[in-house]
Amino acid sequence: MNTTFKKSLLLLVMIVSIVACGGKQEGSNTDSSDQETGGKSKHKNEKIAVNKTAKVFAIGKGEADVKVTSVTMDFFPEGKVVLLGDDKQVVRFELEITNNNDDEFSFNNTTLRLNTNTEKDKTLAIIINKSNANDILESAKIAKGKSIKGAMYYEVPTSVTLKDMTLVFKGYDEKMQAKNIEIPFAQ
Repeated sequence: MNTTFKKSLLLLVMIVSIVACGGKQEGSNTDSSDQETGGKSKHKNEKIAVNKTAKVFAIGKGEADVKVTSVTMDFFPEGKVVLLGDDKQVVRFELEITNNNDDEFSFNNTTLRLNTNTEKDKTLAIIINKSNANDILESAKIAKGKSIKGAMYYEVPTSVTLKDMTLVFKGYDEKMQAKNIEIPFAQ
């Protein structure tokens, strides 16, 4: 190879390296939408302590308590990239499910939905997953007297406030009739 070609190749590699390093660095909390805020996330991560409990039933498998211990409005996982529209926010619900029955309780996280003043029957936000959150409440069989803890994430419009939301468990009542058990947050 001639010297001119080697120098050109080296220059090209250096330019590609500089351009690649100029993007988001791993572990920082900035993305392209945060550039106008000086590198600080514009998301509030406003955690609100709540104490809401509902008794839920599973057909043939007894009862459990679904307890919401906190709600984080405008949640954004620190140091992660989440593609979220300007008019959207992620709401994080911290939950504890306790089996109060003598039998095993089968919990399926798809039975928890979110209703807001603008949308009904919201399912889990797919933009929050194991790559950017390690506390997602998983479906599980809960032994007698045991509990599981975790978080559920929903994507909603930025205009939605805590009082506009109702967490809904699609389950059964004590008579084993299909029923939506609601946990409202309106004060």
